[in-house]
Amino acid sequence: MVLRRDAGAALPAAIQQLATGARHHRLTREAFAARFGARAEDVTAVRKFAAAQRLAVVEADAARGTVVVSGT
Repeated sequence: MVLRRDAGAALPAAIQQLATGARHHRLTREAFAARFGARAEDVTAVRKFAAAQRLAVVEADAARGTVVVSGT
């Protein structure tokens, strides 16, 4: 499952800035996750849903905005 935070035009603008080679402030992984990653409450909601469906959470990465679940 992919979760995305609504960052408005900030993410496309940051990508465009990188693509044009313009000077930019580097973000740490933690800063990127805080600004553009999945919200903690969204990851928690997915974990609860997975548990209710008897699925196992294999991996959750807020910076990437992903939660990987497994089950049958």
